[in-house]
Amino acid sequence: MNIIVHIGWHKTGTTGIQVFLKNNEKRLIDEHKIYYPTEGLIGCGHHKIAWALRGLENSPWGKINITDETAHILQAIESAKKLHCQSLVFSSEEFCTFSESEIIKLNNMLNVGNNKVTIIAYVRRQDSLIESSYNMEVKWWGSRLTEEFNDYIKNKSPFIKYDIILDSWANVFGLENIKVRVFDTNYMPKNDVRLDFCALTRIEPDNLFFDNKVSNKSLGPKGLAILRKLNRLKIHRKLHEKIVAILQIFEKPSKCVLFDQPQRIEFMEPLNDSNRNLAKFSINPDLLALKVDSDNGKK
Repeated sequence: MNIIVHIGWHKTGTTGIQVFLKNNEKRLIDEHKIYYPTEGLIGCGHHKIAWALRGLENSPWGKINITDETAHILQAIESAKKLHCQSLVFSSEEFCTFSESEIIKLNNMLNVGNNKVTIIAYVRRQDSLIESSYNMEVKWWGSRLTEEFNDYIKNKSPFIKYDIILDSWANVFGLENIKVRVFDTNYMPKNDVRLDFCALTRIEPDNLFFDNKVSNKSLGPKGLAILRKLNRLKIHRKLHEKIVAILQIFEKPSKCVLFDQPQRIEFMEPLNDSNRNLAKFSINPDLLALKVDSDNGKK
């Protein structure tokens, strides 16, 4: 069986891909013989599987009831066989935070029998990713971030050195089984990461349903500042989400720029060597390079 593990990163269209796969669950089985497992899902992603492998007892959603870290994976593989599927897809951005020992655990569970495992990852220029991640953590009820952006960026360097994390996956699954793409819709079919994912996984998209709703829509700079202060009050989840929805309606920016240009250059400079190392994963490092002359602090 072909097993695809989509590991993220966060803020690279992952939620959109997961919603797309979940929305097309039956069509993928009937027409493509691909199973997107219900086992281990929370929302539309397989975060329970990732958390189980990490041995977590609590999550942003609350306490995790996990009795057997292998259960969801083994049940998913068995379900795929019963449905006569030839492939299955796991997807969670929580996978990209795994240590090498946790990756080995996953490998041991997936490589049962004659399964072929492929790892798919999307990476994004780090300054853009951090701006988007900060936006998400301020607006999401599970984190309700209150710290200012300048404090937030000080603790993110391990997570954004993609080569270190991807090397761990390659050490376990083999470099030839790691597929990495730069998250930039300008280089994707019809500017759509879901179509790009279909191309990577050889899914024919013609008869599949594409929801045009925007997933994880960002707040504008004013809304972000307002909500960051309100987060100190620890407002009830439902009211928090209503406030987010209102702020998103009244402010519709194309981008929420948090770096100024000198700060952006300073942030990206130490990451240049790390990004150049991604050439081994067939990534053009220039796609992750800061274009100082054209960005003007806006990218």
